Amino acid sequence: MIDCIVFPVLLVFNVWNWTLAMKGMTTIDVVKYFSGKDNGKILRFKTFSDNLFTIFGTHKLLRVLSPSLRPGPFTGLEWSFLLRDEGYDCNGNKIEEEMTDV
Repeated sequence: MIDCIVFPVLLVFNVWNWTLAMKGMTTIDVVKYFSGKDNGKILRFKTFSDNLFTIFGTHKLLRVLSPSLRPGPFTGLEWSFLLRDEGYDCNGNKIEEEMTDV
C-alpha cells in the first residue's frame, strides 16, 4: 500500500527535477518568474544537452545516470564574469548606466 502512495510522489518529483535540469533552471528561478520578481538575467544555455552538461559534466547518457566523483565542468566564476559583461552587479541587480554629456 505504501508503494502505491510513494511511487507517484517520487515520479512527479523526478519529472520536476529533470525538467528543471533540462531547462537550466532552479526552483528559485521558477518562484521568481511566477511571483513577477524575475530580473531578467538568464544563466542557462539554449539546448537541454548543454544544460545537462553544466550539471553532470558529460554529454553521455550512461555517465549522466551513473554515480561519479568527477568534478563539475564550471567553477562558478564563469557566471560572475558573464553577469558583469551583461551589466549586472555582484548581487544580480541590473546596473543602470548614467548618460553623461561630453
